[in-house]
Amino acid sequence: EDEEYARELSEDWRVIRAGKPPAVVVGSMVHRAIQRWHFPGDKGFEGLMQKEALQAGLADAKQRSRALAEAAKLLTRFRAHTLWREINAAAERYHELPFTRLGGQDEPIVDTGYIDVLYRNTEGYTLVEFKTDELGNALRRQEMVSQYLPQLRRYTAAVQQLLGIKPRGVLCFLDDRGEVTIELG
Repeated sequence: EDEEYARELSEDWRVIRAGKPPAVVVGSMVHRAIQRWHFPGDKGFEGLMQKEALQAGLADAKQRSRALAEAAKLLTRFRAHTLWREINAAAERYHELPFTRLGGQDEPIVDTGYIDVLYRNTEGYTLVEFKTDELGNALRRQEMVSQYLPQLRRYTAAVQQLLGIKPRGVLCFLDDRGEVTIELG
């Protein structure tokens, strides 16, 4: 999943074109904001988003503006959710944790990835994988849950193997029919 995401982000769509910004760019912007724990209204948020949009290749100012608006919408929605408050109040919080480990029987020989957020509160550790896919109906949501649960399980297995702790796994969809929804893994 991480390699495919990087490939999509580096594709040659970077030619200036009007219209909706590529979803992969908006997703990258959202992930960078979550990594830095910067949200709309925070000092430096807009500058961070502008920088990310430019680095992703959005040369057109109108397209960058649309991308920033879309990222801000998703991040504002997340900030209003109880999961944001839980993560924000956590005793420990780690963002974009890279890992490499030897896989198990049914996994690749070498498994690598980036964990969006791992945090600890009084209930233990939780690993959150954020998804920015636009889910327009229940069928699309179920397809995305089926697609992303194996990734979430790999990541929780990596944390357990590498750190010796078993985190609760959470898929957090930021655009499930205009709402934030979570799926436990």
